[in-house]
Parts: sequence; C-alpha cells; structure tokens
Amino acid sequence: MTLAGAMWVVGQATSNLIAGRLVDAMGSRGAFLTIVAFAASALSIGLVAMTPIRRATTGQRIPPEVLRGSADPA
Repeated sequence: MTLAGAMWVVGQATSNLIAGRLVDAMGSRGAFLTIVAFAASALSIGLVAMTPIRRATTGQRIPPEVLRGSADPA
C-alpha cells in the first residue's frame, strides 16, 4: 500500500512537469494532449492488467467434495 501511495505522488509530480512543459510549448493544445496521453496510458495499463486478474479469479475452483473431506483419494 505504501508503494502505491508513493507511486501516486510520483505520477502526480511527473504529470505536472510534463503538462507544464507542453502548455508552455503548445498552449492549450498541449494541456489537452497531455490529458489524452495520460488517459490512454491508464486505459492501456488497465487492459493489460485485466487479463491476469481475470485468469486468477476465474480459475478452477476446489470441488465441494474435497472441501467436505469426502472425496475418494485416487
């Protein structure tokens, strides 16, 4: 949890640095492009992370017989 909090702060500082430079160079279009770029990167990270999370949560379940202890060992 501490790592997530630290990365949140680092991300905020980095995005402000990049946005400030682009606004200085390109005006309001730079600000808009910064928001679009960060939103696209967040979406791509979410889509990449969704596959392993979905695999982990929809894997094979333990059969009820095994949980009750009534499974016949093979």
